Amino acid sequence: MTASNSVLRGWGLAAAVSLAALSTGLHAQAAPEPAPAQAQGGNVPVSILPEPDPNAPRETAPDTSIARIELAAPGIDRLGLVGTGKGGFAPDLWAGTDPGFLKQILPLFPARVNSPAQRRLAHNLLLSPGTPPAPAPADASAETPEANAAPPSGETMDAAALLQARVQNLMAMGDWADTIALLELVPADQVTPALRRMHVDAELASDHLNAACAQGQQALQASPDVYWQQLQVFCQLTTEQGTAAALGLDVLREQKADDPGFFWAVDLLQGGRKPAPAAVTSLSPLLYAMIKKAGVTLPASLAKAPDGGPASNTMPPGLMSMVARIPTADEGLPGDKPLTDPARRERQRKAIETRITLAEQAVAAGSLDAEVLRDLYKSIDLKQDSDLPLLTKVAPEDIRGRALLFQSALMQTVPTARAEVITRAVELARLDGGEKGPDLTVVGRAYAAMLNEMEVSGEMVWFAGTAARALLAAGDIAKAKAWLDLVHSMSRSSLEAGVIADNLWPLERLLSPAEGDMPAGAIRTWAASVPEVVREAQRQTLYTLFIAVGESVNPGAFAQGLGDTAEQETAGVRPAVWNGLTAAARAKRVGETAALSLIALGGDGPAKAAPATLQKVIESLMAVGRDADARALAVEAALIHGL
Repeated sequence: MTASNSVLRGWGLAAAVSLAALSTGLHAQAAPEPAPAQAQGGNVPVSILPEPDPNAPRETAPDTSIARIELAAPGIDRLGLVGTGKGGFAPDLWAGTDPGFLKQILPLFPARVNSPAQRRLAHNLLLSPGTPPAPAPADASAETPEANAAPPSGETMDAAALLQARVQNLMAMGDWADTIALLELVPADQVTPALRRMHVDAELASDHLNAACAQGQQALQASPDVYWQQLQVFCQLTTEQGTAAALGLDVLREQKADDPGFFWAVDLLQGGRKPAPAAVTSLSPLLYAMIKKAGVTLPASLAKAPDGGPASNTMPPGLMSMVARIPTADEGLPGDKPLTDPARRERQRKAIETRITLAEQAVAAGSLDAEVLRDLYKSIDLKQDSDLPLLTKVAPEDIRGRALLFQSALMQTVPTARAEVITRAVELARLDGGEKGPDLTVVGRAYAAMLNEMEVSGEMVWFAGTAARALLAAGDIAKAKAWLDLVHSMSRSSLEAGVIADNLWPLERLLSPAEGDMPAGAIRTWAASVPEVVREAQRQTLYTLFIAVGESVNPGAFAQGLGDTAEQETAGVRPAVWNGLTAAARAKRVGETAALSLIALGGDGPAKAAPATLQKVIESLMAVGRDADARALAVEAALIHGL
């Protein structure tokens, strides 16, 4: 199946542990004394040095043995997975931050972050080793104007508390892999019960049953907590230790353990197929692992967010990642009539569509690998659908239409035909901006594998804008630059390549530090390549982003909008966050600036942030030297808004 080249191109013509090295001091070994000179040809060398005094005291011979010293275990403030060379923060990232203030802002990090650039900033902040901030001096309130406005709290924060807060935020984001990797670095004598529980939950949510069981066995030896007993029973059931599991269940019942979900899941593992008890309304990592191991579908009652929606914006990322990996059953209501075959197929259709929507949201939040979403797109059987739209007529909200586009692109063997279908999917996301369907960051990641297989060649130059935008949105800057280089190399000889280069120019300018002043007429040339219907809105977005990253923009370029009151700022950040961000950036408190930037952007990120908020965040990050993070946010905002 192919689509028309002219229709599908659209209007865009396109978008570690970082441990400090420890070393032992080694005493240098003394050089051996030279052997006496041997006579050669009867000539003996004559010394011009005075003869040594035989009565002079002899110096003590140097100790040539290796010095042995006891090395203390590395402090947990030095545990991290990224260093400054990989985008991480310096160890003094919290220098100057008040400990009490840090305790307040860490729990305010948004858990569900629908922005790859913002999530990368959060990961670098949480995964960088860092020394906890020192408490401010008692007389600090007399030192600076900022201190006069907010006297120091007098609180302290140790490395253990900071590490636990970092891990809690990673888990809230559904980042199970980094949670595990970070906790594996904690020395055994510094593992608290809370950290061990987090470690086991992350292992269970990642389908690492052996690792979870091993951790649970160690914990059970130190604590009689019911959770560890439940985990042991589960581990015994999965390793065919039925007798031991039965004994453990008897102990739990004698202790009157009140957990209907656990006992229901045990019944599932033993072959039972009873419906979930009404009291079971939430899915924990342990319950997820038990249900998945039993090989049954997930009851719809456990696939709901706190507000009751099956794919709600309030569903935590960690829960989304678990729900998306288990087929969900539509159990119907008690007393329902038996289903006819068409009704059953309709329910199955709705169930898979719900799961796809949830997977798209989980990919957007960064808690689910895009490969799971690709598999879901491929799993829909579209052969029975008689009302499928044409590829050029797929609507942004059409779930099956998105699956149709993906399957159609996948089945193409001719590169140009595949490129045409991908162009339609990308342009659909660009025009919608994430309002009715997934935005370009999700679509880019869904098609990234196909795009990486495509050869960057001159005959595909018409596709360069689409490919570059999709790859940039997916975070694959290296492959995106290959398409950008193709456009530049052909722009002098190809009118089509020249137009595409003009259209992509703002993204390239935002992506890298500017070399010299903005070229004269560059914005005017870019504007000529953009449809008039979206030109002015995109122009204002572009000015906002250019000014935020430090570009020099002539005030006359946006003066015409000064008197426009039709579209006022409708959403902004809380004054306390705004003022805190100003103070932190002004004082060069790097970690604090990054943390408040995350809070200011919220879960929706640069896609839906008010222009003034986005500009404030980008400028603040630039002020403390986080230029790469600031530019990544700017490029992502430009892509989402259709540039």
